[in-house]
Amino acid sequence: MTRAVLHSLNTRLDAAVIAFQLDHADTKVLIVDREFSGAVREALSLAKAKPLVIDYDDPDYAADAPYPKGERIGTLDYEDFVAGGDVAFAWSMPDDEWDAISLNYTSGTTGNPKGVVYHHRGAA
Repeated sequence: MTRAVLHSLNTRLDAAVIAFQLDHADTKVLIVDREFSGAVREALSLAKAKPLVIDYDDPDYAADAPYPKGERIGTLDYEDFVAGGDVAFAWSMPDDEWDAISLNYTSGTTGNPKGVVYHHRGAA
C-alpha cells in the first residue's frame, strides 16, 4: 500500500463544506471528475489545503449531456498519472490492521462535519 487514506467527497455539498473537509483531512492529492470541476474549483479557492489535482475524464459521460463536461483544473491527467507509475512497485501490507484505510464525514447537521476513520481491520 502507499500509506494513502481514501477520502471521498460528496459532490452535493456546497463549496465551503468541501473546503472544510479538504483542510480537515489535510488532503495531498485530489482526483476530480471534470463533471464536477466547477464545484471543486470553488472549494479549492476557499481551502487552505493545496493538493495535487488530477483530472479524470469519465468515458461514459455523453458528449451531448445537458451540462458541459467541465474544464481541466488539475496539473495532471488521470491516465497519464497512472501510466507514469512504477510497474515494479513493491506493495506492502499495512504495519497495523488498525491503520486508516478510509476517511468519511458525517453530514454536519450540528456543526462542521465530523471525520470518521475506517481501518484495514474493519474493511476486511
